[in-house]
Amino acid sequence: MDDTKTFQNIEKKLTAILALLVEEREHKTYTKDLNKIEVVLNNLGFSSSEIANIIQKNQVAVIKSLQRAKK
Repeated sequence: MDDTKTFQNIEKKLTAILALLVEEREHKTYTKDLNKIEVVLNNLGFSSSEIANIIQKNQVAVIKSLQRAKK
């Protein structure tokens, strides 16, 4: 993997971590329902397989969560 690809991969993962930290902070601050982690990561451009890998869930479960969130 070349340096550019490596840095893009690192940036994508750091963006995901930042989004999750923001989501966690908002969840602790407000009582309203917030998006599931799967939705937050999907909105950042992660594929269902990448999301499954990040949150240690089965890809089928991630796809189902994303489908339910769209309803």
